[in-house]
Amino acid sequence: ALHVRDRRGFPFPVIPDLGSVEGDAAEKFARFVEQMPSDDILSLRHEIVRVYPYGEAAAHVIGYVRERRTADETGEAAGDDPAAQKAAELRQMLATQYNLGANSFTNDRVATGEAGIELAFDDVLTGVSGYQIWERNILGYSRKLLGGKDPKQGTHLNLSIDIEIQREAERLLSQVSKGGQALAGSAALVDVGTGEILALATVPGFDPNRMIGRVSSEYYDSVTDRGGWLNRATQGLYPPGSTFKLINAIAGLRCGAVRHDTVYDCGPSLLIGNRAFPEHTTEGFGPTDLEKMLIISCNVWNYQVGLNTGIERIAAEARRFGLDSPLLVSQVDGKPEFREVARGMIVPTPAIKLSREGSNWGLGDTANTSIGQGLLRTTPLHMAAFAASLARNETRTNLTLLLDPGAESHHKGSEPIGLTPAQRQAILDGMTRCVEEGTAGPMRIPGLRIAAKTGTAEYQKDGQKAHLAWTIGFAPADHPRVAFVVCIEGEDMTSWGGATAGPVAKGMLLAWLKREMPAALPAAAADTTER
Repeated sequence: ALHVRDRRGFPFPVIPDLGSVEGDAAEKFARFVEQMPSDDILSLRHEIVRVYPYGEAAAHVIGYVRERRTADETGEAAGDDPAAQKAAELRQMLATQYNLGANSFTNDRVATGEAGIELAFDDVLTGVSGYQIWERNILGYSRKLLGGKDPKQGTHLNLSIDIEIQREAERLLSQVSKGGQALAGSAALVDVGTGEILALATVPGFDPNRMIGRVSSEYYDSVTDRGGWLNRATQGLYPPGSTFKLINAIAGLRCGAVRHDTVYDCGPSLLIGNRAFPEHTTEGFGPTDLEKMLIISCNVWNYQVGLNTGIERIAAEARRFGLDSPLLVSQVDGKPEFREVARGMIVPTPAIKLSREGSNWGLGDTANTSIGQGLLRTTPLHMAAFAASLARNETRTNLTLLLDPGAESHHKGSEPIGLTPAQRQAILDGMTRCVEEGTAGPMRIPGLRIAAKTGTAEYQKDGQKAHLAWTIGFAPADHPRVAFVVCIEGEDMTSWGGATAGPVAKGMLLAWLKREMPAALPAAAADTTER
């Protein structure tokens, strides 16, 4: 009885998708309205539906919208919800101007961004709602249009994401498994010059189409159980492992603690105090310089350089490259381009350890930090920004998800790294040889010279020790155009940077080659053997 008295209309879908019918949707809607009787028990309503044509692709980047009821339907105050406040103000104005009661406004719903770009740019994408004011007869049916206001469409946003590279990155990530167990991970590809993000992939993910309207508890729980809500590329806080050896080396070179051609004897371990800090082979590597260290990822070389450099200089270098700074901050208005980003990055120092753990710093902490372990925590996207900065021989890369062909490529806060030509060349040669003959061999692409550094870090997975598989780098090595990162969460101690993460990086670069350098693709695609 209550429904019949207050809401006489029973909804019945006539056309489920007006946009799929041939012709202009607005014109079709107008023609349909013209054919409806003006004084009848029938009334026509429409609703707008958001569709994500690529399904799960880039879901963490794009985000999703949810339909929300306004205060009239929920009985709740508008609170801090801007959309609800605007709707309430409109209803109040109309009620006063036309002497209408609050119950005259029904079925008032708004769709708001809940995650990703949909959330960060909700006010830009939403536009302005329109309205119509109808006179109703005594039975409550519409009979005369009194006035109204046309809606204004929201602004279009063009993202820098290349959907083909994005889909290939997600496809390759979803194929990484150990013992039949799919592994979680993330990957990114960045334009070295502009900082535009060409791919930002995370698996597992979710389908934003299934988040519109009423979400089934089964689907929500399944995504939760898989860890699919977390954007690992921007929110995952991990020790960077051996990829950090580049920063450790740069810190040592800049302060004079080591020369690019200094040779250390690197055995199977280094004794610091009464503890032996191990190499990742039982034999050690013997005489090792900077270039050889990057090829084989020698731990003992970094222990010695780290101890000679000191933790404060290492930490200062990491901060110069922005490992503890917010990413995806608009250079126009200083507002976040993206909400789902980590804010708990850690570049450890004695003061930070004392405040976090209540214990003093030791030389062993410096050794652990020098190889990217210990308290050090950063995100995959931070390491992609570092790789892009290193490629340009600068300290900062301001990343963006928005495509702006006319934007300046100057990176705010960036400065030259400060390496001599010989020092920089030693790093570049070591990184390219890492791909050609070292730990990054699985990502070799004939005809494309790639500079890379792999990493295998230890972390805690469900209370057990496990491996993180890392690779970072840029290509082409001599004239860098793109930088990349891949980070895979292993379930045990059998994942490795080159073997596990390398093929994903290779696939992203092949997808980029297909777009940018198709002439080089046949030879590159011919060799798909993983080494």
